Amino acid sequence: MKKKVKRLRKRETGRLWGIRHLEVVPVVVGALGVVSNRLDAWLEKLGVTIKTGLLQKTALLGRTRILRKLLES
Repeated sequence: MKKKVKRLRKRETGRLWGIRHLEVVPVVVGALGVVSNRLDAWLEKLGVTIKTGLLQKTALLGRTRILRKLLES
């Protein structure tokens, strides 16, 4: 069932943007800086030259900023 939903979602997105070939690349960084073991491979596939540690640091600093604003108000 999941494969069918993914296939339909890719087809619909491709139709919306006028793209014939579409590949979805999952890039997710959690609020605590948690990343997939395959993140480096996905970033390489996209041609992005950013270090995983920098993504994790950015996520942690963003979370810290949100918490500070929340606790100050």
